[in-house]
Amino acid sequence: MAETLPPLTARRILIALDTAAECEALLDSVAQLAEHMRAELDALFIEDVDLLHLAGLPFAREVGRFAAPRQ
Repeated sequence: MAETLPPLTARRILIALDTAAECEALLDSVAQLAEHMRAELDALFIEDVDLLHLAGLPFAREVGRFAAPRQ
């Protein structure tokens, strides 16, 4: 006879975040999941050192995905 396994439970949820705009929506969803499961939520921020150095260059600028660069 097959043994019935208890449902899976999580005590901790770890989410990796970066600077992407989608991270905020993902964090909201995972926070709701953690609350529902009564689990601890930990976040790990991933930072790209090369990108930080690039941003410090005098010709660097930020262009949003909905904004076209002006000529």
